[in-house]
Amino acid sequence: MELTQSYTLPVPPQRAWEALTDAEVLRTAIPGCEQIRAEGEDAFTFAVNLSVDGVRARFSGHMRMLDTDPPHTCTLRFESDAGSEAGAVGNARVHLDADGDASTTLSYQAESQANGSAGGLSKLADEFGKRFAACVAGDGFGVVGDAPLPSDPSVQHAAVAESAPAGKGAKCWKAWTTRSS
Repeated sequence: MELTQSYTLPVPPQRAWEALTDAEVLRTAIPGCEQIRAEGEDAFTFAVNLSVDGVRARFSGHMRMLDTDPPHTCTLRFESDAGSEAGAVGNARVHLDADGDASTTLSYQAESQANGSAGGLSKLADEFGKRFAACVAGDGFGVVGDAPLPSDPSVQHAAVAESAPAGKGAKCWKAWTTRSS
């Protein structure tokens, strides 16, 4: 199965690249992600618990970044561990293209040999793209009870403790503002 998608991110390519290589941002953006850990500079291990077309599957595996040209492009290689229910293997070619001084177009072409329907996997990929875009934008995921975020980036760091969103967006917001300083 092949997927192609693009998203506009309200940050320059370097910040988008930093988010793409940050385990905490990825944990927040990947639907169903239970854990993700960096293993070296260009590799991660992960565990996800997903529902695709009503079928629940839990799998763990490795993601490696290949053919990197920071902050412009890389290939992400996903492999599930032996014994995982989903049996997923896939590649995604990711491009980060500057769109002015403070915006980036993230696009990818993904190929997957995952067990599951094209529609279900496409929805998961789209959900990741939306969550990732929200994370780098610093606006959380609209979790009920989220506190409003500061509109002025110069006061973000001082306001994190008071204005950081609760729930899923909290860790992403705190990680992103800490890393941005």
